[in-house]
Amino acid sequence: MDTAPMNDKGAGGDSAARDRDLLRTVVDNLPDSIFAKDRDGRFILANATVARIIGVASPDDLIGHTDAELVDAQRAEHYRAVDEKVIRDGEALINLEEPSIGSDGKTHWDKTTKIPLRDSDGEICGLVAISRDITERKLADARLRAAHEDLRAAQLQIIDIEKFRSIGRLAAGVAHEVKNPLAIASMGLDFLSQEKFPVGSNAPAVIEEMRNAISRADLIVRGLLDFSEPKHLDLERHDLASIIDEAVGVMRGDLAGKNIVVKCDLQPDLPALPLDRDKITQVFISLFTNSVHAMKTAGELSIHARAEQLTGVGSNISDARSESFRVGDPVVIVEINDTGPGIPDEHLRKIFEPFFTTKPTGQGTGLGLAVVKTIVGLHGGTVEIRNRTEGGLNVTLIFKT
Repeated sequence: MDTAPMNDKGAGGDSAARDRDLLRTVVDNLPDSIFAKDRDGRFILANATVARIIGVASPDDLIGHTDAELVDAQRAEHYRAVDEKVIRDGEALINLEEPSIGSDGKTHWDKTTKIPLRDSDGEICGLVAISRDITERKLADARLRAAHEDLRAAQLQIIDIEKFRSIGRLAAGVAHEVKNPLAIASMGLDFLSQEKFPVGSNAPAVIEEMRNAISRADLIVRGLLDFSEPKHLDLERHDLASIIDEAVGVMRGDLAGKNIVVKCDLQPDLPALPLDRDKITQVFISLFTNSVHAMKTAGELSIHARAEQLTGVGSNISDARSESFRVGDPVVIVEINDTGPGIPDEHLRKIFEPFFTTKPTGQGTGLGLAVVKTIVGLHGGTVEIRNRTEGGLNVTLIFKT
């Protein structure tokens, strides 16, 4: 029996069909979005991933449709502009990373490559694209960056703590070495001031200038000692409102002759706090004095105190011990506001550094805020200083109850 030879065309047709089916199976099962469009932006090919992202049941539901018929106007316009650029310029767009809103309403990140599609004559007849969802990678990158920033902040905080400890040890040594010579010089001036000098002699004026110089030096020494040696706290439960009232009373002399109004808004039922009364009084006197000096002759100093549950901690943490703060802890918050000129932004990061001051020479030692930070930190509290948007300065202190 004769057997007819196999039809080559038929065999080739079967092979081409198998190749198409294989290609279609691969394309449909890839997790990436794969699609092709004609010059008018109509889909001529799409896989299941594209259908799922756009929100239709099947890739067949996309064929012959444009983005404007399938997605919101903003997304459609963006896709159209990118597609037209690829078709017009005839240049591939490789690995473009951009955000998009999926059918679930959530923001996704895609990495997309689009290349011109050419016909048998080499003319551009559309484009082919492949897009991969890189949302998880982007989120992982963001988490990694956040963890890196947290680690960097922790490292800088440790460095600052060690720096302040070193400065404290140095300050203590200098203060003790200078204190005795100053005392001897002061006693010498007391002795000389008892002498009778000829009329017209400038000796009394010179002695007074020397006495003033020794007083300034002694003020710096005491500041150094306060900064370096406030380690022992005599803790008892005290009414913070009475301490604030006492500090305001001490300020009356500085307020004399000035048009500065002091307003106190203290919650009447503040809980008693474990405090070293003398040291915390020193903190408030220092802060009030800074505000009054900043306002010069006129302004308003307002003091607010309230009890609440902590919702967050500011950036100028006083001491490593303040890490014991947790959101939800019961705390007492004191805010001090003034209407002075504030502090230049470039100086805000330095205000707690020893010997840094924005006051003119001879009017400040630069130790006041360093001492404030040390004392508040020893109490396990925080202090944050920032400029107010309406002008002036805000100081926020937080104490755990």
